[in-house]
Amino acid sequence: MELIEITPSCFYFANPTNLGYVRKEDTGLLIDAGLDASIANKALRLLDERGWPLTHVFITHAHADHYGGLHQIQKKRAMMTAAPAVEADVLRYPKWEALYLFQGNEPPQAMRNKFIEGKAASVDVVCGEGRHRFGDLDVELIPLPGHADHQMGVLVDGVLYAADSYVSLDYLFKHKIPFFTDLDKLLASQEKLLSLADDLLGAVPSHGVFEKEFKNTVWGNIAFHNKMLDEILALVERESLPAGIDRLVKTVCDACEVELSDVAMWALYRTAVVGYLMAAVRRGHLEMAIEENVLVFKKA
Repeated sequence: MELIEITPSCFYFANPTNLGYVRKEDTGLLIDAGLDASIANKALRLLDERGWPLTHVFITHAHADHYGGLHQIQKKRAMMTAAPAVEADVLRYPKWEALYLFQGNEPPQAMRNKFIEGKAASVDVVCGEGRHRFGDLDVELIPLPGHADHQMGVLVDGVLYAADSYVSLDYLFKHKIPFFTDLDKLLASQEKLLSLADDLLGAVPSHGVFEKEFKNTVWGNIAFHNKMLDEILALVERESLPAGIDRLVKTVCDACEVELSDVAMWALYRTAVVGYLMAAVRRGHLEMAIEENVLVFKKA
């Protein structure tokens, strides 16, 4: 892990899932907390080596790679924790993540791991969009839903910590079918990023690097998702009969050369594939129906 300076006040911990850090006078704000205690400890050590404060933590959204280290930080530091509505509920009761990924049923133990369900943590303040004061820092919280329903980015001193509203192109092509819950909301968030870009010093996503000029990366995300949607529609049209969700998940994963090796991985990729299918339904390209007791998708 490396602590990278963006401006004299804004930094991020370069990691598979980045953590942001902003300091001003006696205030230190950590943006997200990493996957687990080991990541949290590394971040704390780097701050301690510099004698920098940690007074506040803001969690952008309640996916385990963003909050799994929060429990450890709260054990070691007295600070305020803030999060968006709904996301705060998952931090307090992390089993919600496994429950909704498993369609509301009691999840199998294979899904009760640190990549799906971090340790429970307390939340002191539930934040809505707009301007907030964290100690000596003035920040603006910007709703960026789509990847997670109530995800928020953090704008401070012209730097946008963009969470998972977009990712590096390398990350996209590595994962092939990136996780999200609502494609239309995700694309709207990415359009919002483009509208903000000219007024910012730059942005850093949770999976990628800080860029002063980040528009091309966002455009690359938009193009990737639109191309994937077109390819999935073509796959559905080639089905000889209306296809159920499980069949379509297999068809799309096979076409993308994704091998699902466990139940948790299946649940994550299933969510993303259904996200594309539901976007196609909302746009009138596909329709859903119940046929012979099976929920199927077919050409509208």
